[in-house]
Amino acid sequence: MCAAAADAHPRSAHASWLRCIVDAVGADRDAPGASEGDASAIAVDAANREFYRAFQDGDFVAMERLWDHGAHVRCVHPGWEMLSGWEQVRGSWERILSGPDIELEIEIDDVDIRAGDDVAWVSCIERLSRPGLVSEVVATNVFERSGDGTWRMVQHHASPILNRRAEVIARGDVN
Repeated sequence: MCAAAADAHPRSAHASWLRCIVDAVGADRDAPGASEGDASAIAVDAANREFYRAFQDGDFVAMERLWDHGAHVRCVHPGWEMLSGWEQVRGSWERILSGPDIELEIEIDDVDIRAGDDVAWVSCIERLSRPGLVSEVVATNVFERSGDGTWRMVQHHASPILNRRAEVIARGDVN
């Protein structure tokens, strides 16, 4: 499955690899007999993966489709102030995604999805790399179910992880 997609991405060969990583997240949630909560989590997982595909691919049209367009949406990019309302959020993604055509790799890890009837959130670690930059951020993505049943992003908050060692200590994973 993953090898066949290797030629499909216009920016870099790494996008297919990311697509495979992102597609694999939550793959075990597709078990038969899933509850409504599980079905919501599966749908939110798919929406979250689409968000990272759009980001990776520099696909503004896909990014725009994923977001709710209301005044209540919020976005905090690493090091930025909070952006409020669709117009500000839209403008930020338009600038980010229309930047130089560089090889951007995004890997997501430690994905945790919590889904209710109409609101869900995803927390994860984003590992972003491109020539001259390697960065880890902790991200929270909030989704609302729209009237047509589609999960739309209403908030993305990404903060840099400045000291990974401090995070490991806080979790108690130290030998």
